[in-house]
Amino acid sequence: MPPSLDTLPPEILFAILSYSSPFNASLAPRHHPLRALAATSTHLRSVVEEYCRSLLKRYAQITPPKTGKSFLCHRKWLRWLTTTCHLCGKSSKRKAILDPSLTCCAACDKKAFAKMTMTAAITTHHLSKLDLFTPNALHPALPPLSLGTYFCMGGETLMLAAPGVLTRKAHVHGLLGPGKARDKGYLRRRVAAHDRLVAHMDVEFRVRGGVGRW
Repeated sequence: MPPSLDTLPPEILFAILSYSSPFNASLAPRHHPLRALAATSTHLRSVVEEYCRSLLKRYAQITPPKTGKSFLCHRKWLRWLTTTCHLCGKSSKRKAILDPSLTCCAACDKKAFAKMTMTAAITTHHLSKLDLFTPNALHPALPPLSLGTYFCMGGETLMLAAPGVLTRKAHVHGLLGPGKARDKGYLRRRVAAHDRLVAHMDVEFRVRGGVGRW
């Protein structure tokens, strides 16, 4: 008889569960893979409970009772995951701007993840939207930068990871050569030309769930 999940030893099942997005706070608890697996069978429910018990001890500093039907480790873990800052442990339901899968308070988000607005990246570092939001027709081989959005003053503000912007600036300016890279007038005209090109192509860059697409 071929092996099934019910016949695998716990250590292998724990390794499998590590791929079930146990740290992804963007997933609704009621639809989380851990909860779905716990509802499959009594055996798998016990395995999920033990796995989440270890997560609670290691990351939440919570020692669940060994007995008690009212305390379910997987529910406690999923609740902790979505209501606690993963960096400082304070109560928070806020998600990190650059990583919506991470529950992160505003103070930790500002301290741990250096960011800048799209406007700052364009005006301060003279990078166009085609330079920043890749891959595209101009830079088909460049990977996407880490980015996200948040609401401020009733509008949506697009943020980018500062280290990624600086690395992209070095790459683009290296392609232009030292003369053009130092010519701020040329760089401004280049950004304006790229804006006209984007308008002519009638495309717009949008971000949803931390993922941007043209």
